[in-house]
Amino acid sequence: MFSKLINIIKYWHPKVALRYLPIVEEIEKEFTNKNLILEIGSGAIGIAPYLNREVVGADRDFSGKECSILKQVVADALNLPFADKSFDFVIASDVLEHIPQEKRKKAIKEWLRVAKNELIIAFPEGIEAEKQDRELYEEFKKRKCLDCAEKFFQDHLKYGLPKVEEVIKWIKGFMGDKGIKGEIREIDNLNLRLRKFLMQGWMTKNFFVDFFFRKIMLFFIPILRLFNNQLTYRKIIFVKIK
Repeated sequence: MFSKLINIIKYWHPKVALRYLPIVEEIEKEFTNKNLILEIGSGAIGIAPYLNREVVGADRDFSGKECSILKQVVADALNLPFADKSFDFVIASDVLEHIPQEKRKKAIKEWLRVAKNELIIAFPEGIEAEKQDRELYEEFKKRKCLDCAEKFFQDHLKYGLPKVEEVIKWIKGFMGDKGIKGEIREIDNLNLRLRKFLMQGWMTKNFFVDFFFRKIMLFFIPILRLFNNQLTYRKIIFVKIK
């Protein structure tokens, strides 16, 4: 319990928590201490402090604050250095939109290959999500937040957002080809208006405003999670393998 509190204070961010917590709840339903978890595109922190469990992170860049329970493996999302069915849970959250459209199908096939029990993919989707990305990209540039503008939006706008129908079609095709049985379901994640509000935290250079968005807002996460109705920014796809 104490270690979880430390992780929350040290690593949690409200907007990131709203993305990860539905995934955490899904994994916790069936998790045992023998299970192995892989996060593709984890960066230096990823989902590990939200799960409060050891996670293997596969990424090309681990710069930034490090998390002691994330085991870093330098790897390409399209060519993972792991055997088939190496991990009980495989997570790729906000990764697919950073991959060129012509390579996304290959990426999903590779992620499914290393998953034993469940593959979880989250990504921004839809016309309104893309519209908001464009608006925020211009706003970040106006406020001289160029690093964040490139980090959050450049690939989104260059490659276009994934389409949930297409992603599910690819997954079903791969499962059919390999004779894999399972079930696929999707949920909406993060109200667009709430997301736009929370993104303001990355635009500020004011210490007190930054502290409000990064720490004070953590106390409101249970309330913020109720705002997943109406238009949402992201889809989360759960692929349960039987």
